[in-house]
Amino acid sequence: MSESKLIVTDQEAEATGRAVGVFLWVYNEAIKGNFNLSEEQAIAVNDALDELAKFDQKGLEILFEGATKARGDAS
Repeated sequence: MSESKLIVTDQEAEATGRAVGVFLWVYNEAIKGNFNLSEEQAIAVNDALDELAKFDQKGLEILFEGATKARGDAS
């Protein structure tokens, strides 16, 4: 069984990180009950979702790899 390596460009990592950051911010605001977004914030949310949609499975792999490294599970 061969081990495959995920190769992530800096641009992909940065775009995915930005998109996840926006998602987490919106989620946090929703928990606080603040559902009123400005037009600028709504555009940022739409842009973030568009960015995540571009990566599909690769975006999920990028997030998983980052979370694994952050927990110290990387081999």
